[in-house]
Amino acid sequence: PLTFIFWVERSKIDRIMKDKYKIYLFVLLIFLVIFSIYALKPQIAGDSYIYINSIEVLKTGIEPSGFIPMMIVSTYLGLRLIMFFNLFTGNIEVSWLLLDSILYIAMGLFSYSLFKKIIKDDKLAFLGTLFLVTNYAAVSFGLGYLMDIGGWTAYIASLYFAYRYLENEDKGENKENKWLYISAAFIGIGGLYKEYAFVAYVIIFGIILYKNWSLQTDRWSKIFWKVFITGCLAFMPFLFMNVYTYYAFNGYTYLDWFLSNQTGYSYQNRTIEFIKSFGSIYNFGWFLFVPGFYILLKQTKEILQNKILDKDLKNNIVFIWLVILSSFSVLLWPVVTRVLFITMPAAVIVSSLFVQRIKKDRFLYIIIPIFILYFVSSYLMNAYILDFVNLPI
Repeated sequence: PLTFIFWVERSKIDRIMKDKYKIYLFVLLIFLVIFSIYALKPQIAGDSYIYINSIEVLKTGIEPSGFIPMMIVSTYLGLRLIMFFNLFTGNIEVSWLLLDSILYIAMGLFSYSLFKKIIKDDKLAFLGTLFLVTNYAAVSFGLGYLMDIGGWTAYIASLYFAYRYLENEDKGENKENKWLYISAAFIGIGGLYKEYAFVAYVIIFGIILYKNWSLQTDRWSKIFWKVFITGCLAFMPFLFMNVYTYYAFNGYTYLDWFLSNQTGYSYQNRTIEFIKSFGSIYNFGWFLFVPGFYILLKQTKEILQNKILDKDLKNNIVFIWLVILSSFSVLLWPVVTRVLFITMPAAVIVSSLFVQRIKKDRFLYIIIPIFILYFVSSYLMNAYILDFVNLPI
């Protein structure tokens, strides 16, 4: 048995070692963590103090006057993980950044695996991941004293396993369902860290319908049970969390937090706020997204007209549209840049459709300059760019 286990683990290591871009990415992600924290110097401010106060309440059980458990109900797992790391570091700032760094690296690795599945090209998947992890919101808010990175990581991990379920055919239903349930479980875990993870259930639900709709027998039964099981895995942990806060904190639930968010933000022009926020996180990426979206529309039209019969391409187009559809969930929350980052996986995937069409001799002259401008903009956004490029309210 030990020999067999060693052989299995060795085979996994061999597969990883053969993927040189994944090794490069892992090393680069560690560098980006160090560089981003050093260059941007995140500070405890704003919501960070509310998280710290919530940690103190969880530690001591003592609620200060006027305390609102909004961060406990919405980011309970994140608070507990910081407390866990703090047992070893003894410094809440170090513990927080250490946790953010681990999740940032995990987000990058899951993104690469997802893009590689869709794009079928290691180099382009590597490049797409760089666009995601060097995004303004990722480096400024993901590696700061906030909780967003946990929700983003769970969202992308769920997308990866949902795609694994979508692509598997004729390998036995139990093997297929395994990926579906793992995807839902990531939502359940991520939903305790930050509610962004729930956005991924749009993809899960859509894929269940897509894969089972054509069944000749037992269609509705399979759809029902898969939706029921994945729904339980995705939402039951959060439901139990709300039951806990309801009894522990005088009837407080996420609904109270959600409704207070809707009234707590006021805008003279919501459209302008969307333009500002999307402009800051996409910046020079728009030059890749717009032609990529045109290609997506063209391929979708060809599939609807039965001009494209390739099963893998059809699956990709369906998956991309589901990811785009899930992005519309940002309309539920206030217009905040770090909330809108949940649309970035869709933007990168759509942009890759255009990048794939660029000939090799033109690749360096088109993509590299755009990436350099994009990268520099992400790190200078707060310090310089937002002060000079602004729209009236």
